[in-house]
Formats: sequence, structure tokens, C-alpha cells
Amino acid sequence: MTYKDIVKRTWQLEKQMTKPNHYANVLGMTAVARYAMAFDDSALLADLKEYVTPYINGAFDNAGGVFGKRCYCIGGNATAFLYKSGLLDEAEDILRKYAELLYTEQERDFEGYFQHTRRTQVKPNVNGALWIDTCFGVCPFLMWLGQAFDEPKYIADAVHQMKGHHRLLFNSKSKLYHQAINFNEDPKLTAFWGRGEGWGVYTLTELVSDLGKDHPDYEFFKQALIDNLEGCLAVQDENGMFHQVLDMPESFAESSSTCLIIYAMARAVEMGLVDKKTYLDAFNKAINGLKRYIALDGSIHHCCVGCLCPELGRPEDYAAWRYEVNDTHAFGPIILAFGQAAMLEKAGLIPAFEA
Repeated sequence: MTYKDIVKRTWQLEKQMTKPNHYANVLGMTAVARYAMAFDDSALLADLKEYVTPYINGAFDNAGGVFGKRCYCIGGNATAFLYKSGLLDEAEDILRKYAELLYTEQERDFEGYFQHTRRTQVKPNVNGALWIDTCFGVCPFLMWLGQAFDEPKYIADAVHQMKGHHRLLFNSKSKLYHQAINFNEDPKLTAFWGRGEGWGVYTLTELVSDLGKDHPDYEFFKQALIDNLEGCLAVQDENGMFHQVLDMPESFAESSSTCLIIYAMARAVEMGLVDKKTYLDAFNKAINGLKRYIALDGSIHHCCVGCLCPELGRPEDYAAWRYEVNDTHAFGPIILAFGQAAMLEKAGLIPAFEA
């Protein structure tokens, strides 16, 4: 068994066990694209393009998730990444259409942040119901298409969304992201949900990687990523895992958040932003910890099911939330983390996988 084997096996399992029109699949497709390009795997890339074809042919007019009608239904980040990489030219027209729909028609609060319709705030000068998941959903999509189409307004919106959500949801003491704000009156901010943190640090990683060092906000995002990774490092458990509630070690070890966070750690090492030994040690410890949650048949355990501010958003509310085997959200993070592990092994930075 190798890191590459796990990537390919998980991708096949994702295709078998999930519906294509769901936002969680966007991450899996993006992760496969990044891996296939890194290893020049033409067969896997052809398989991915076949899977993506219904999205860009308009097979879905909606998809699971708040941005289903404006982004996810055409493959979201995945199709944007493939198009920007010169591998999906045939998607240009539909990507132009939906990027503009997202930019002009998606509901926003008074500061222009995309808000959740579940608890929309209609008061003037009051932020709406915002959640860190938005950043994963729209920021890479807008940035990559802004670059591909030479549309500065999309890049500016990606930056605006991430900076605003960071300002409202990042805790400067713990250096972690709260999942949401304004979903409940008390507390105003929710707890530190594991996968929510993963969405935030994933987005920071892609922005720092691809925004460009000449962008006026590059230094802001670079420091935000460094700070956030320090916060994550402080809550990693002795087995390498991150938990459903990050600062509540008695909550269950959660696989998707662990994968998202260590992906960001590995990319930060590659970009030379953090101490190599410290973060590669943390990465390796997590990869070894994740072995406990991947079964012999490839099934993935301990993945939190869809979760948005349960009850009052307190730590105990998140901790009581359930996890499932092979939840829709389980596959993409595994592909992302183990694909990154394969790249680190290729570069001689980590040892080969040991079953």
C-alpha cells in the first residue's frame, strides 16, 4: 500500500458512494486534479474529466450546499482549477456565466459578505449569518477564474470574503476559526468546529499559494496562515489527530478536519513559510493517526456529517453531533492529504507509507 494507492482507491470509493451534485465532491475533484497534474497521471486525469463532463454540460441546475445554484452545480473550485490550468477549455462559457451569477446574484449582507439564508440578517449595518464554510466554497473559485479571465473584480471579491470572514471569525487568542456568527443570539460566535477550521485554513493556503506575492494583501494572508497553523499545532492530539471540537480533546477524533489541516501544513512547508521539521513531524504523526480510521476496504471512519451551528453552537453541541462511515465529506480530505503525502515522499521529505 502506498500514498498513491490510497488516493486512487478513495477516488473510486467517492465515485461509487456519493452523488455528483454535492459541494463535498468539489473538494475531491480538486484534490484529484492537483494530484494527477503533479504526477502527470494522464489516465486519472482523463477519468476525472469524464466525471466532470456532466457538470460543464449543464446536467445539474442545483447541487447540495448554499452555493449550489451559483457555483457547485458546475463543479465549483474543481472546474475553475482545471480551466485555469489549461485542462478544461471547453468549460469557458459556463464558467464565465456562473462566476458572474455568483458575483451579482448571491445574497450578501451590508458589507458584501455572502450570507447564509437560514438566518439572514435584514437589519441595516448588521452582519448577516456568516460561516467559515463560505470561504472554501467561493474564494478559490473566484480567485482562479479572476486570474483565468483577467477579471480583477472576482479576485477582489475572493480577497474581500476571506478578509471579512477572518476578521469576524478568527480568534486571536486561540488562533483558530469559529465556525459561524449570528446564527444564534447567544452565543454570537460558535465553537471551534474541526472541519470549519479545515475550510478556513484550506482557503488561506490556496490564496497564499496562488494570489501572487505582488498582491497588496499577500502579506496579510501569509501571516494569517502562519498564525492559524500555530493555533492548529497547539490542539493536535498525541496520535496526530484533530478533534470535532478542536479545543475539547474529549470530543471525537475527526478525520476530515485532520486531513484539511495537515494539507495546509504541508503546503506551508513547501512554500517555506513555517519550520520544516516541526510541521513535517506534525504531518507524519497525523498520517499515522489517520490509519486508525481507514479500513482495509478503504472505508473512512469518524467523519462528521454535515454540520452548521447545531443547537446553540456551543462546544457541547458540536461534540454531540454524529459521525458516520463513508460520509459524503470523508473522501475529498483523504485524497487531498494523501495526495500531498505522495508529493512530499517524492520530494524526499517524508518516508514511504507503512501499513
